[in-house]
Amino acid sequence: AYNAVLLAMNEFLKQRNFVVVKKPHSRKNIDDYKRALSDMEEYDVLNYLNSSYNILHLYGYYDGECSLKVIATGFEMAYKIIRQIK
Repeated sequence: AYNAVLLAMNEFLKQRNFVVVKKPHSRKNIDDYKRALSDMEEYDVLNYLNSSYNILHLYGYYDGECSLKVIATGFEMAYKIIRQIK
């Protein structure tokens, strides 16, 4: 689910003619997306990204969060990002 959020973020930024600049010889990371959204002053989307990252990637994947309500909130934030693309 977290990877889908990153794909949605790529499309969101592409639609706004904004390119995420990454360091040479490295992958894009969450900080690159956060920086781009902050530069664009897209603070609502930045909040959605932060929440979905924390819930789906950190808590859900690394920490093994099992609460359906918590994970559902992560999906809700991801859907909010996707709706911004439409």
